[in-house]
Amino acid sequence: MYYKPRISIANTHKEVLQQIQQVYGGILANQPPRKAAWRFAYQLIWTDGMVGPLLSVVKPYLIIKRDQASVLEQLIRSRQRMLQDRKPSAKRSLGIPASVLAEQAELYRKVKHLNRRGPPIGGLSNRQKSSSRPQLYIAR
Repeated sequence: MYYKPRISIANTHKEVLQQIQQVYGGILANQPPRKAAWRFAYQLIWTDGMVGPLLSVVKPYLIIKRDQASVLEQLIRSRQRMLQDRKPSAKRSLGIPASVLAEQAELYRKVKHLNRRGPPIGGLSNRQKSSSRPQLYIAR
């Protein structure tokens, strides 16, 4: 198992996501409603190599998701170091060193903790649900 960075924005207005896509790229995906009463939604998704350039542009403007962006940057650097340290022929193999997997698993846990719902213990929450708030996370 290995970890990869991923950013997504969900919205029920496809046109909004198309405008963002024209400027920042990404893949537009349909998100059918899970319940009959819900509206059809769309997701704009960036993965792997698309995440780094996007973060470098938007991170200065992030407030709520700034910590998640920093963790994703750490994951990107970890993945780059891993590929640089391997021999060219080994890049195709899935033999990822245990220390790298442990580092990436810890980054995954950090993002999962930062993305949790509900108020933080001992404080007020700024994590109000918003259909257009970007989700920065690590996929596995």
